[in-house]
Amino acid sequence: MAGADFWEPHWYLPEWAPQRRHGGRIALVSEIGTGPTALVFYNLHLESRSLPNRFGQLQEVLDDVDRSYANRPVIIGGDLNTMTSIDQFVDTIEKRNFHSCFGPRHERTHRLVGDLDWIFVRAPAFCEAAAVDRDAPGSDHYLVTATITIESQTETRHN
Repeated sequence: MAGADFWEPHWYLPEWAPQRRHGGRIALVSEIGTGPTALVFYNLHLESRSLPNRFGQLQEVLDDVDRSYANRPVIIGGDLNTMTSIDQFVDTIEKRNFHSCFGPRHERTHRLVGDLDWIFVRAPAFCEAAAVDRDAPGSDHYLVTATITIESQTETRHN
């Protein structure tokens, strides 16, 4: 995934100056199970310092989903760094038939910045519940959880 050069060393910083981060952002793709019913999970950490790069990274992920997992249940989750243009991000993902586990709600998922972390699912995966645990220790991000069900080919969902 392409990223911004904000985090790279610069000529005007002395060698002893600490960098806040070294390396790029990531997308980890995991398949749980085997064959055509395997659940596919994209765990994302999109760029925080460049809106164009962040959208480009999201587009890469969505294109990979379409190319590699067109007929599988897919979950996209993680730190999307949506401190700006939140509705544009959500619309982009939902146009690809994904749905936020939080529905239309925007949930504060970071102690300082706001709503950065998300869970999206695509049928036959459906969110039954989603929550933000603001008491979980260990990060500046709150813990985001969801209960997700996967419908079999023979089940029918009524909305």
